[in-house]
Amino acid sequence: MSTQINDNPPNKWLPLLLGLACAVGLFFGTKIQLPKEPKSENLPAEANKAIQKITDAFAYINSKYDDSLDYQTIVDKSLYGLTQELDPYSNYSNLETKQAEIDDLDGDYFGVGIECRKVGSRFFIDKVYDKSPAQENGIQFGDELITINEKILDSTYSTKKIIDLIKSAPSKVKLEVNTSSGKLFKELTKREIALPSIGFTYSPEKGVVYVSIHNFGEKTYQELIEKLDQQSQNGKIKKLILDLRNNSGGYVSAVADILNQLIPEKDQFMFETFGSKIKSRVYKTLGRPFFKYDKIIILVNQNTASASEILAGTLQDLDIATIIGTNTVGKGTILEHFELADGSILRLVTGRYKLPSGRILQKPLQDGSEISLQENNTKQEKIFYSLRKNKKLANAQGIIPDIILENKEPNVREFSNELSSNSEDFVLQNREAIHKLNLSSSSDIFTNPHVEKFITERSTTSKDSNFITANQSVIEIKHAILYLLYGDKKLQEELLKRDALYLKAVSE
Repeated sequence: MSTQINDNPPNKWLPLLLGLACAVGLFFGTKIQLPKEPKSENLPAEANKAIQKITDAFAYINSKYDDSLDYQTIVDKSLYGLTQELDPYSNYSNLETKQAEIDDLDGDYFGVGIECRKVGSRFFIDKVYDKSPAQENGIQFGDELITINEKILDSTYSTKKIIDLIKSAPSKVKLEVNTSSGKLFKELTKREIALPSIGFTYSPEKGVVYVSIHNFGEKTYQELIEKLDQQSQNGKIKKLILDLRNNSGGYVSAVADILNQLIPEKDQFMFETFGSKIKSRVYKTLGRPFFKYDKIIILVNQNTASASEILAGTLQDLDIATIIGTNTVGKGTILEHFELADGSILRLVTGRYKLPSGRILQKPLQDGSEISLQENNTKQEKIFYSLRKNKKLANAQGIIPDIILENKEPNVREFSNELSSNSEDFVLQNREAIHKLNLSSSSDIFTNPHVEKFITERSTTSKDSNFITANQSVIEIKHAILYLLYGDKKLQEELLKRDALYLKAVSE
């Protein structure tokens, strides 16, 4: 068998492969332009050999493989594998996953405003978005979905199939649901729906405001200012508590805008972006904040990452905020976005961030092969200090809080762990009986002994009863009951009462 392709190999794949290098990128919302026609002679010899190797491989597959070929799938999987070999953060998104990611950060999507959950062979409304067609038509969490566009939802349906059913509807979606008060038939018109990145906002006492931020999207700054403006109508905000737990990051431009509202001085260095192949950029304050606070407290945990670490770290370096929680992820890399020819997205690590003290956030990247980012460990042992109080700061270790405190209670924001998910399933399965408990108030859920008896009795007859084995699980079911009967606001208020980090922040 020949070891080379005769004559010149088919080069139909070369434009696709070289197209990776000539995309128009999007770095956190800022467009950059790369060379339109990269020339192979400008590439290192090793890169040219690699490109030729891939081109030859595709040529063999195209001309010799004895079966049908899905070229898009082949390329998608190749790019997934390529980016995984670079580092933990560089990645590739095909068109299918790209839109969901854009919706998350752009702050809106097109639909009717519901999410559903399959419990056994039944489907329930799992979430209803604020100001959506579903909410405006009286659909609530816990309602059972019976039909969509007159198609009966039986056990053969999956959650994905239901999503596809709603997405495929041109403009209107007909729903039949079982509610606590009977059947409901509604025709909903699909439209753009805002997905806020600001979560629960709460004032436990005069002058204290708590705000949860899910991510830093295109509209986060505007949403935050609106929330703070509403709260300031009740008097000066003396203490601001920002909850960045489980915030995986987002647009650095949104973080810069928010920091400008938290740092009163003009021309204060906030952070710098730098890398071997990008132009360094320094972000400084404008000195025109709308509000001034006596104290700022930031809550973080082991899932606080990237842009959220920049916000917390900058305020820690400048001694403007007290950080409470656990050590953060330590993801201080710049992910630059490049759009490929078909609209799919390639994300590459192109640099890192530097905070006011001079330290970096990025932890050493070590896997089984001991692979680290370039120069990641060079200054790890160097000691850095905060600029005003001269506090010792950790370098290349993410954010180590000023007050280290771990929260043992369920996540404040949503049912996110296995027990809470099971608790939600339990409540959905027993929703009719829960509505008949005739509780006089939300506090009855936690003080009335009949509620705990109800949970225990029902759990022993449930096929999923094995998870109701500890007092913690009973508490989580009570939280799910609260959510079903009284809504998200009451649930969040109750969870905050049991939240060690929040309670510490209020008492500081």
